[in-house]
Amino acid sequence: MTPFNIDWEKYRLIDLSYEVVPGASRDRYFDIERGLLADRADSGSPSGAKAKPSLTPDAAQWFADHKVKMVGIDTHFGLGRNVEEGRALHDIFMGSGGTLVEFLDNLDQIRRPEFYFMALPYKARTVDSSWARAIAIEER
Repeated sequence: MTPFNIDWEKYRLIDLSYEVVPGASRDRYFDIERGLLADRADSGSPSGAKAKPSLTPDAAQWFADHKVKMVGIDTHFGLGRNVEEGRALHDIFMGSGGTLVEFLDNLDQIRRPEFYFMALPYKARTVDSSWARAIAIEER
């Protein structure tokens, strides 16, 4: 096997992983209920002042029809406007073989339209999702 080498003079690494905040922390703005992440008031903030923009099941169908392989979003964007839409969106897109990468952070640090992306999830049986360490590698 040929070793994989990255010339760090030419490339830079960007940590896209969202910081995990323990459930007992006052800093955590979402709750985990029955294995699902439920944003308070779908806003991404404790106050619930303003709803965040969200993808819909129609968007998931468009992704599937256009053979989109992966969609990554940060915490300022939702997958569905409510739980039912979120589940439908997941079923449609993931059912077509697509991958959703949620809760990305530091997307504003990506400077180029093309970069390498890697998300390494925990090995887990009988689940379709997991926390992951996500990184981008782009040319300097």
